[in-house]
Amino acid sequence: MREAERAHAYVVIALRDGHRAPFPLVDTADRLHLSVTPVRDALMRLTGERLVEAHPRGGFSPARLTPVAIAGLAQCHMAICALALRSRMLLASPARPTPPEPGARYQARAMTLCAAIAAHQRNGVIADQLLLLSERLAPVFASEAHVDPAFQINLELAHDDWRGRRLHALRRRVAELARLRLRNAAAIAAQLEAT
Repeated sequence: MREAERAHAYVVIALRDGHRAPFPLVDTADRLHLSVTPVRDALMRLTGERLVEAHPRGGFSPARLTPVAIAGLAQCHMAICALALRSRMLLASPARPTPPEPGARYQARAMTLCAAIAAHQRNGVIADQLLLLSERLAPVFASEAHVDPAFQINLELAHDDWRGRRLHALRRRVAELARLRLRNAAAIAAQLEAT
């Protein structure tokens, strides 16, 4: 794996795991035993992907998710999920990860479902965009379970629909999750700020 790719993967995993602190260039490079250049390249790429923000005086930090950003991401995510589910695909049951903390468990279940939908999508562009949006929404997934119990219920029903190969019902459930994200965008953003 190239050095910049390694740094990119490190930051993406940290963001998915809820890292909210800045990414000091030198410290991040030291932690990865890399020079500063590939780390800077990776962080600049992540800035383009809107996962991190570059600061005028140097340095990078995780991008803030405002209610408007959450609403936009939810709409895009729902549209890509719906597009992926419209095509014929081989359905496999997603695994049941069980991290200890409730928000992390919900986040893992949501990411698993998105990854399972993407993995069985024949169109590689749609699959890549779904995975990219899912990574961007990972902190939202972790917070939304605390905001409204309806998220938990709908995600469990979506997993049941997936395992039962009920695509039409799964499409409706994905749309309902997106609707809940739109309705609760401000509360989710406040929850993210509090963590």
